[in-house]
Amino acid sequence: MSLKIVIASFDFYPAQHGIAQVAFQHAFGLHQLGYEVTVVTQPLSKQVPKFPFKLVCFPIHYRRFSLRPKT
Repeated sequence: MSLKIVIASFDFYPAQHGIAQVAFQHAFGLHQLGYEVTVVTQPLSKQVPKFPFKLVCFPIHYRRFSLRPKT
């Protein structure tokens, strides 16, 4: 039985920015070391290749807010 790891990322491969690439590299590397990896992210806009680990996508709704009082 392998150790289970969940990686939660705002975005994921095939996106080309830093957060998506680092999350992918961590997931792939941990999988190669024998961990059971699940990545949780929002739906990906491009067609995604098959990964050797589980990918769970669901919509993330967020809004920005300010801690400053309105003047």
